[in-house]
Amino acid sequence: MPAPPWDDYDEQPRDEWAHSLEAEIRRRLVPILELADRVVAYENAQPKPRRRVIQRANYIALHFGFGPGGAHVPGGDGSPAPPWDGYEVSDLDAVTQQMVSRVGELLTDVKTLLDEVIAYEQARPEPRENVLDQLFYLYNHFALGGGGWVHP
Repeated sequence: MPAPPWDDYDEQPRDEWAHSLEAEIRRRLVPILELADRVVAYENAQPKPRRRVIQRANYIALHFGFGPGGAHVPGGDGSPAPPWDGYEVSDLDAVTQQMVSRVGELLTDVKTLLDEVIAYEQARPEPRENVLDQLFYLYNHFALGGGGWVHP
């Protein structure tokens, strides 16, 4: 049987376990929300902000910030500096592709955590089906992304 995903995993009551999992997911989502905030802050600082870029960054912030394990803190303090090298000369498709790629890389950390918890739950002598149902929901949420266009 694999090692428990974190200390005192098996000793935690279900509600405490859920809060621990949520807190760990939230911690791993923060870089995604910071990226979205940086994109929005940069675009809003431009003479002609690209509304579609802002909409897509807001979509990411809302999907991952207010969904399961949501870590969004309204009023992000993103810098008006370009979010990454070459950003300012990229068109809408390139910015979107780069954002999705970076979100996908960051989501790998969340998916790895969920993989570990799922493997542990499935290896239990008596798997907790209700816990596995929640874990598979979370996994699909982060693997598929809302609307199906965030594919890590």
